[in-house]
Amino acid sequence: MLAHRGASAYAPQHTLTAIGMALEQGADVIEVDTHVTRDGHPVLHHSGELSETTDGRGSIHRFNLAELSRFDAGYLWSGDGGQTYPYRAKGERIPTLADALATFPKARFNIDIKDRRAARAVRRVIDEHDAAYRVLLASWFSWRRAPALRDYPGPRSVTMDRMLAFLAPFWVGIDALWWPRVDAFQLPERRFGLRLVSPRLISHAHRKGIRVHVWTIDREADMDRLLDWGVDGIVTKRPDVAVRARARYLGRRSSS
Repeated sequence: MLAHRGASAYAPQHTLTAIGMALEQGADVIEVDTHVTRDGHPVLHHSGELSETTDGRGSIHRFNLAELSRFDAGYLWSGDGGQTYPYRAKGERIPTLADALATFPKARFNIDIKDRRAARAVRRVIDEHDAAYRVLLASWFSWRRAPALRDYPGPRSVTMDRMLAFLAPFWVGIDALWWPRVDAFQLPERRFGLRLVSPRLISHAHRKGIRVHVWTIDREADMDRLLDWGVDGIVTKRPDVAVRARARYLGRRSSS
C-alpha cells in the first residue's frame, strides 16, 4: 500500500509526521512529490505553491531553504472540515527529501518529480543516500528531458501525464508493436470521462511485467474491488484502511 503524501487523511501532507504515521499504520511505500528550492534543495510538496499547505505565499523555487523553514506546514490542515486546525504552530515544516530519506532509512518511497528543475537535485540526494534500491521514480515529463534521470538504476513508473499516450496502443490493439519500458503504471480509475483501470488492463500489464498502482483510493469498497481485480498497489490517504482491505483480500484468497 502506498501512502499518498504520507497518512494525509490524519496529518498534514508531506510532513515527517504524516510519513511516520503512515509507516506506523503499515504502509509499504510513501508516495511524495518534489520541488526544488532556489538554492537547490529538493523538498516535499505537491503544487510548489506555499499557499496550498502553509501560511506563506509564492512558489517554492523562489525561496531558499532557510527562508522556507519559516513557514508552517501544518497551518491549513484540518481533519473536521475547517472547524479546527490542530497542527497549527506545532513546528511542522516542509521537509527536504534528504530529511525524509535520513529520518526513515528503511522506508521505501515513490517520488513524483513535479518540476523538471528538481530532477538533478532529486537524483543527487538519492545517490548521496544510496537509496535507488528503495525509491521508485515518477515524473510528469519525459525522461529524455531530464539527463540526470536517464540512467537512473532504480525502478520507475509513468504517471497520468504520460499515461494516455502509453494506453493508446493498448486501446486500439497495437500494443504488441510498442509498450513502455517501465516498472509500474500509476493512474486513476477514470480520467477525462474514460475508464482507465480495468481487469483487462491489469492482466495485460502483468503479462508485460508491469505493476499497476491506482490513485487516490480512500473508500474501503473501492479498495476491495480493485484488489479483487488484481492491482498491485493502492495509493491512499488512509493507509490503515488499505492495510485492512489487503488483509481481507488475502483472507479471501486463502479460503478460496
